[in-house]
Order: sequence, then structure tokens, then C-alpha cells
Amino acid sequence: GILEFNDQILRIGFLSVFFIYLNKDFFKAKSPAKRILGYQIINRKNGERASELQCFIRNLTICVIWPLEVIVGLINPERRIGDFLANTKVIKSDKEKLKTIWVDFKNMRLKPSYLLIIIIGIIYFYGVNKIMIGLD
Repeated sequence: GILEFNDQILRIGFLSVFFIYLNKDFFKAKSPAKRILGYQIINRKNGERASELQCFIRNLTICVIWPLEVIVGLINPERRIGDFLANTKVIKSDKEKLKTIWVDFKNMRLKPSYLLIIIIGIIYFYGVNKIMIGLD
């Protein structure tokens, strides 16, 4: 029983880190690396900053079909599969210091789309967890 309990804790820890990764572009559509390097994700349709939901959907594919993402990236370096699904693209923007994430976090307001992201994340991770258990 103890080993199974520890396995479950490891799974929950792994999936929590994974969830944070999927939401790395959550604040102003910029991950920490994008802030430092001067990039941003925008909505292809209207040219505005991509929504949190678009950023989440964009990142879902990298963890599931990453080998295919690499091939598509080599063929079309401007857009990956996630960009096609979320209707986004990455553009150059102003470089920012990493501490701006904390400022954005403090100024964050809850939106209905956050609930949708959490629901999609729970369903997604439930499926991933079932697959991981099936591999044991």
C-alpha cells in the first residue's frame, strides 16, 4: 500500500508540474522565456494578445504529440500544430524582466475562461493518469 500511495503522489506531482507547463503563457501570452527573449503569442484572427484559453490549447499538443510537433516545426518554423489548433502565432515584442510575471499575477482578475481551463485540465490529466496506470 505504501508504494502505491507514493506512486500516486508522484503522479499527482508530475501532473501538477505538467499543468503549470501547459499554462506557462498564461500572463500576457508570454512564457518566462518569451518575456526575456522578446516574444508574444497573438490571436491570428484579430492580431490581439492570445487569450489564456488559446495559450492553454496551443500547449496541449506539445506534450502529447511532440515528435510530430518537431517535424511540423522543421517544415513550417513559423507555426506549430498547437498554433493551428488555437489559431495563434508567435511574434516579436518588447523584452521584459522576469519579475514582471509577479506584477501580472498580482493584477490578475478571475475570468470564466479560467474555469474552462481547469475543467479541460482535469479531464486531460484524468485521461493521462488512466494511461499511466494502464502502463504499470
